[in-house]
Amino acid sequence: MNKIILLLVLIVGSKISYAQPSKKKTKAAAPAKVESRKKQEAKMISSLNKGSETTQATVAKTITWLPLKDALAQSKASKKKILIDFFTDWCGWCKRMDKTTYEDPQVIEALNRYFLPVKFNAEREDSVNYRGVPYTMKAQGIRSTHEFAIHILSGKMGYPTTSFLGMDHDLLTNIPGYIQADEMTMILKFFGENKYLSMSYDDFKQLETNPKN
Repeated sequence: MNKIILLLVLIVGSKISYAQPSKKKTKAAAPAKVESRKKQEAKMISSLNKGSETTQATVAKTITWLPLKDALAQSKASKKKILIDFFTDWCGWCKRMDKTTYEDPQVIEALNRYFLPVKFNAEREDSVNYRGVPYTMKAQGIRSTHEFAIHILSGKMGYPTTSFLGMDHDLLTNIPGYIQADEMTMILKFFGENKYLSMSYDDFKQLETNPKN
């Protein structure tokens, strides 16, 4: 599995840009600030899920972002893996990825087909549960970060980072940075079609771009 992670990072490296949290000290959020951020996150996800409450045809052309708990609950029954987009409010590359990669029709089709998509603000204040373990905000005198993000990203806090979980909720890999639409489509197919179990990403990409006649 380490080879898969290394290959993916090397391949998308030339296309990757990502933001690192600043070292500016912040105080623990007051209750009012916590409530305000929750409302902002809900509004953002609602905006990204534009049109998802209309017809089935419209749903197929959009990404319906789910809360983490819903994706974890649905993955085994739906036989879909989970994609987590780790972002922050201040991350410009995260916003760019929303407006480009996640608006691409091929990305949308592959993501809806194979994955349950989750947006996770790495600086959110509420707690979440993962495999029976509660995770919450971890304040350390610098910019506060959620423990779940720290756990999944192994402390490598750059944004955006795209994480892939299997149907059993095991972490398959993390890909840091901005990913262009064509590369993302390839990666979604690689994991979605379980090709990672039998070949390298390099070999898969070669077969996809130069199919045998």
